Amino acid sequence: MSVPPENQRTRIHPTLRYSTLRIAIFVVVAAVLRGLVALGALPFGGKSGALYILAFAILISSIISYFVLSRQRDAMSEVLVDRAERVKRKFEHDAAMEDDD
Repeated sequence: MSVPPENQRTRIHPTLRYSTLRIAIFVVVAAVLRGLVALGALPFGGKSGALYILAFAILISSIISYFVLSRQRDAMSEVLVDRAERVKRKFEHDAAMEDDD
């Protein structure tokens, strides 16, 4: 049984890391907006207030994530592209083996 290198054992998968950080940014933005509504700084009251808070939280957190999480997004993209290439090579190899028969 081989032991993975130290950096492999403690490394979080880039997709999980990116998704977790996106959710965290959304939750923080939603909490801040909710706090501003509670203080009366934003006029989103009534029955549709929660919907406005969620809509603005999605918009604001998306903009923040675009700029703040670019490194994590690039790392996630690299992993996904590598995996897609491996699957494609395996598919092509299997198709070639099938053609040989």
